[in-house]
Amino acid sequence: MSTLLEIKSSVLRQVQVCPSFRRRTEEEPGSASADPQEPATGAWKPGDGVEFFTQMRLILKKEEGRRSLPCPEVLLRSSLPAPTEPVDPNRGLRALTQEEVEMLYEEALYTVLYRAGTMGPDQVDDQEALLSYLQQVFGTSPEEHAEAIERVKKAKAPTYALKVSVMRAKNLLAKDPNGFSDPYCMLGILSASGTPREPGPHKEQRFSFRKGAKRGSPQPAKSIQVTEVKSSTLNPVWKEHFVFEIEDVSTDQLHLDIWDHDDDVSLVEACRKLNEVIGLKGMGRYFKQIVKSARANGKAGPTEDHTDDFLGCLNIPIGEVPVAGEDRWFKLEPRSSASRVQGDCQLVLKLITTQRDTGMSQRGRSGFLSYLLLLSRLLQFEHRAEEPNSSSWRGDLSAPAATVLCLHGAQNNLSALQLAVLHWQVSSRHHQTCTLDYGYLLGLLEDMLGHWEEAASLPQEQEESLADSFSAFSEFALRLLRQLRDYFPATNSTAIHRLELLLRCLDKLQLFQPFFEVCPFETELNTDITAALKVRLVAWSGPPALPRPCPAPLLPVPHPLALALL
Repeated sequence: MSTLLEIKSSVLRQVQVCPSFRRRTEEEPGSASADPQEPATGAWKPGDGVEFFTQMRLILKKEEGRRSLPCPEVLLRSSLPAPTEPVDPNRGLRALTQEEVEMLYEEALYTVLYRAGTMGPDQVDDQEALLSYLQQVFGTSPEEHAEAIERVKKAKAPTYALKVSVMRAKNLLAKDPNGFSDPYCMLGILSASGTPREPGPHKEQRFSFRKGAKRGSPQPAKSIQVTEVKSSTLNPVWKEHFVFEIEDVSTDQLHLDIWDHDDDVSLVEACRKLNEVIGLKGMGRYFKQIVKSARANGKAGPTEDHTDDFLGCLNIPIGEVPVAGEDRWFKLEPRSSASRVQGDCQLVLKLITTQRDTGMSQRGRSGFLSYLLLLSRLLQFEHRAEEPNSSSWRGDLSAPAATVLCLHGAQNNLSALQLAVLHWQVSSRHHQTCTLDYGYLLGLLEDMLGHWEEAASLPQEQEESLADSFSAFSEFALRLLRQLRDYFPATNSTAIHRLELLLRCLDKLQLFQPFFEVCPFETELNTDITAALKVRLVAWSGPPALPRPCPAPLLPVPHPLALALL
């Protein structure tokens, strides 16, 4: 009791010292008779303490009530799902006719039945499982499925070709007196039958596999091609590309030789190069070069072996090339146990088809278009099977779906950029008809951006379709931002996270340089985003409120990314 009296006395002393506080207490509602202009007496009377503590309890109760209100920090931890975004089935890809669906079905079956190459560890190697999956995707009966397979089997098998990119070599053996070599590559397809194919109208042949004669028989090669000579280097960079027709995927091999190109050198020129000799090994090579020159200018016959020096070779079975292609370093091999070689060679290999006996190919449908339609069909099927009513689906395809798409993309020789463009186009359109995770769409944009240095290789038709997808997605996103409070309330952490990812997607769109050249926008995208957010924030705040003595109620807090754009 004494403690309470001490607290009371202390508070009363503070009230007497601070007239403004005393005046506010006397002017509380309920004392209407008090004149606000009348000065306070400053004297305390017995019984006034009861009224004072009553007012204090009201103040404390009001403060407790204010603290019980949900704060933004608490609300932003809400685990409730985000509001459903509007979708429009008409914003998706055009619906196919029944005839087009049948052609697409046979195109997919043809891809599986005539596959070639080695399947990866994450791919489905069971042909029957892939065919059964396609039957489910297209919803055909067992009878219709069997008839379609028979029609495809009667079609002509595709013509295969091997794309070879000779990129570079490293750590080659030095063959010249200056401690370097002048390497070049000779490559062709070895036939198991031993019958060489007549070369087509390819690059001019400067050499042949002449050293192969030392192994007892001619090298049976098809369409031998040659790279440029890289002078004075042990780490040459070629980056040259070739295409070889394949007769039999199961038996044909890619053979590649690397040689050191040595022109016939006169004794006078050889002597001039004496200052290029490096070390004792170089001196030995120098004398060999003089002897070689002497033989060339002497009585040596045309069959005398004073040709280029061997640096290594590769033999790669065509059937072992992965379905998705490969980019790897191969260790150079010797011709025989007597050969001394070292180093590695980087090749990019891809097995493609140049002719396909399908309805879509016969009607002039490109591989780009057929892949787009097939991907759209598979994406819709996979989304319905996984989470048909969820906006958190990240486009994760099953192993059969990914395998079919990999086969089709490789056989139609689609580049990495084309594949990235196709996945963005189909997924961004699908998102407008059935909501996807914005993180998935952001990843597709980043993948496309990573291959954008190849943008010059895109045909005009594909570039225009990409521009249309940019425009459609931007229009869809701006419509959501104009209704920011409805679809991305600040009281929902899930919605705020989706807003952040959406804004990041729009930011990525601006990084594509051709975006402003091919898209029919009158203003820049960031200007449109800023305008949409400003309009929405003004609508949030509403008309100015009258000043009140108590703190204003807590309002939804705009996301920092939205404010940063203002």
